[in-house]
Amino acid sequence: MKFLVLFAGNTRFDSRSVKVIRAAANAGIQTTVCDIPEFLANSRFSIKWPFFLFKMLGYRLFYYWDGLICMDVFSVPGIFFFSRPILFDAREINDQVHSLINRSFRKRMVSWLEKSAFKLSARQLTVNSYLESAFLNRYGKKCEIVLNLPDSKPVKTRAEARKELGLEPDTFFWVFQGNIQPGRGLESAVDFIRNRPESEKLLVVGPLIGVPKVQKDPRILFTGRIPSENLLNITVAGNAGLMLIDTKSESYRNSLPNKFFEYLVAGLPVLTTPLPQAEVWINRFGCGVITTPENLVKDAGKLKSGYADFTLATERFNQEVTGSLQIQSLTLLLKELVHPDTV
Repeated sequence: MKFLVLFAGNTRFDSRSVKVIRAAANAGIQTTVCDIPEFLANSRFSIKWPFFLFKMLGYRLFYYWDGLICMDVFSVPGIFFFSRPILFDAREINDQVHSLINRSFRKRMVSWLEKSAFKLSARQLTVNSYLESAFLNRYGKKCEIVLNLPDSKPVKTRAEARKELGLEPDTFFWVFQGNIQPGRGLESAVDFIRNRPESEKLLVVGPLIGVPKVQKDPRILFTGRIPSENLLNITVAGNAGLMLIDTKSESYRNSLPNKFFEYLVAGLPVLTTPLPQAEVWINRFGCGVITTPENLVKDAGKLKSGYADFTLATERFNQEVTGSLQIQSLTLLLKELVHPDTV
């Protein structure tokens, strides 16, 4: 069986795509990836997407595929006129993201693409129970929940990771990890570190793109883009993770980002804005602090003063929660997609 994986990004840097590809291999499915190459990573969307559409058209027209895996809404055009099994990953409410708040035309386009994906796909994934319910109400289809849990642990210690990165061994590093996009929290993280004591620094696990104002700030360090297989071995260099996501948009407010679980698996307690799906885990394990903009300084102090207890809470999380179950459920789902009568 040969499946084409479509993703309007670079799958090397998307841990969810990597997880689905690994599960496909476990299910006996050979995958080929059609994504956006790294040399276009910093290009405008108006350049990247037409390039991706042209590349996707070539894969669709000139090769035979037993099925498609569509990893995001911008790869949905690849599923049109395709009658074989399709899996769609609905990782967010696509027309409710922060970047579309004042873009009515693009919002309508994204809404149509998402609706088309649910109509044409045989199975759908999502990342938490809120989104499962939201998509069921919107489209009458039940998604399979696959959490963004890493299925591996860091192989390096904090000391080893810091030595490799050239970081001071005793400095308290707050970590911001992930895509640098409006509303995702980098702006808030930059403002946050500038109001923290000089002894603290910010480690941005990601590229220096579109943030020229921090290029010369010695307290803000950038690692550059990190492939997903190396991500935890970089994140483990920090002390605590920041998830200061803007909650204005419905999609972001009800998200459960990869970075949340990746912080915890790397042993970092989390300082987060009020995200109901993340609060469930924080309330269960006590592995972080929920904050608001007006209480950010106080809550950061609370996390630091109780750091030993919060670190123990991340250890409890890692003892009780494992990402391998997510791979197993994905593998079973893909087997059902290909052979619905034999599983």
